[in-house]
Amino acid sequence: MKLFIKKIFILGFLLILAMMGLNYLGVKAGKIYKDGAALVCETKRNMVRSGAIHYDKDKINVLFMGTSRILAGIAPAVFDELSGGRTLSYNLALPALPISSSYFVLRDYLKKNPPPGWIIMQLHINQCRTCTLFNYYSHQGLISLAEIFSLFTEVQDKKIALNYIFPFRMYAFFTVQYLYNRIFHPGRIRESQDNNRAILSRMMEERGYYFIEEQAVSSDNRLPDDFGEMEKTSAAPQQGVEYDPFIDPYVEKFFDLTRENGINVLLVQPVYRQNQGSQYEKIPLQFDMILKEYNHVFLAKQGWKLRRYENRFFSDRTHLNKDGARQFTREIYREFCEVFPAVASPGSSCKS
Repeated sequence: MKLFIKKIFILGFLLILAMMGLNYLGVKAGKIYKDGAALVCETKRNMVRSGAIHYDKDKINVLFMGTSRILAGIAPAVFDELSGGRTLSYNLALPALPISSSYFVLRDYLKKNPPPGWIIMQLHINQCRTCTLFNYYSHQGLISLAEIFSLFTEVQDKKIALNYIFPFRMYAFFTVQYLYNRIFHPGRIRESQDNNRAILSRMMEERGYYFIEEQAVSSDNRLPDDFGEMEKTSAAPQQGVEYDPFIDPYVEKFFDLTRENGINVLLVQPVYRQNQGSQYEKIPLQFDMILKEYNHVFLAKQGWKLRRYENRFFSDRTHLNKDGARQFTREIYREFCEVFPAVASPGSSCKS
């Protein structure tokens, strides 16, 4: 009996070592082969925690939050230029992630900085239709046990906890690719690392804005006019469908946190392609409920309507190209001016 227990103990110990080794290789491989959005997500979170993304006491500090539609949609340099240099803005949007991630990022930001004056954000809650992207992207830069416990208890799909404990689950394919290239094509690893550094350098230089060029459909980064004529469009919650925002507990957590810290919030709609989804006929329930509950949350007069751009402003079926981002940023700045007219100084361009 003692011999049997000893064998079981040894076997368990070896399995733990094997899993630790696989997890180590998985994370190492993931850092090389993650897509650009995942790299940006992880780097932003680490920069916020380190204080690299910081407050400027001489400026109106503005943070942009939301999903990849905001990540690739609002360019801080354009926004600040329109303000005549009175604002300092940073794009803290994270790819594919709902408001829970914005909540945790804002908590980290406030540990290092005074509260920003404004947050301009897309309201994207977690209804967990599939949770696939959430379970992957939410781990990028996540290092807090308290955060993973909070997500595990509040989010319906529990795969996020398994991915946190066993990251090899997410990076299995990358691990095989890494081992193969490590042996036979080490130059490919260096090439990937150089490409990653270039992506992150551009993102940091543009203060969090990230044009998702690797997903572009054509070489000129413009979606063809006839793209998607026969494409089936999905009825995402933001596309003309009303819902109770408080079904996601992090909606209340986020807006309570902003209220406690005296942060004004401007809700905005992202951009969709023409003929994609149905338009709201009146202010949607999700915006209306939040505006009634929180007097520090604002909306431009027509800010609840879905925006429609031609295909030429998109690089893929979802994300704006740089021309689209500049146009969208100008629209968001005009809404910001409408709600916060003090910005409309002689040096600003609220009517541009």
